Amino acid sequence: MSYLKEYEWELIPKTLPTIRRICPKCGKKTNYINTKKFRVNANKSNLDVWLIYQCDKCKSTYNMTIYKRIKPIDISRYEYEKFLSNDEDLAKKYSFNLDFYSKNKAEAIFDDITYSVEKKKLKQIIVIQTKLL
Repeated sequence: MSYLKEYEWELIPKTLPTIRRICPKCGKKTNYINTKKFRVNANKSNLDVWLIYQCDKCKSTYNMTIYKRIKPIDISRYEYEKFLSNDEDLAKKYSFNLDFYSKNKAEAIFDDITYSVEKKKLKQIIVIQTKLL
């Protein structure tokens, strides 16, 4: 008799990707860290939403566009509330969205991310071997 065990492995990021860009204060390319904070600005009947990044050296900020000149009706109320409350899970979601970086023409750095690994046992199967004569 033998056993087959089935597991699911989950990689959980401990840190978020950074971006690399020229800092106007430092005068050179530096890493910008994700602050996990959003900026929402209403301009007449349109909204702008940004995810705020901060220079690792001088703390200068850079706003990466999530929504630009969008009608409030086009954003779900649920997501809008999360922007206003600086929801960390939503910031993480955008941090791992490759389209987000390409739309902003940002150089994302994924090399420095640290992860924890979780192992979940899904099931165990008992295999009974029989000998045929």
